[in-house]
Amino acid sequence: MLIPIENTTLALERLKKNKVDGVLYNLIGANYMMDYYVRGKLKITKCVSELLSVISFGVNPDNTELNSILHEALIYIS
Repeated sequence: MLIPIENTTLALERLKKNKVDGVLYNLIGANYMMDYYVRGKLKITKCVSELLSVISFGVNPDNTELNSILHEALIYIS
């Protein structure tokens, strides 16, 4: 049974306390939440879909340094 929960932080807290069996979330968000909020306490065990998330950044074209950094980051994660 799927149980809607107000936000991801609450969902992960319930998972840590064994109040739910799992949390379904997009992979990018899940990686971020796992790294910064529950590092070492939970892990991603399965991806439900092979579909990739679409992400984009809006950056001033004159900011060449930031554009270069984001370009490299996108290459790294794709």
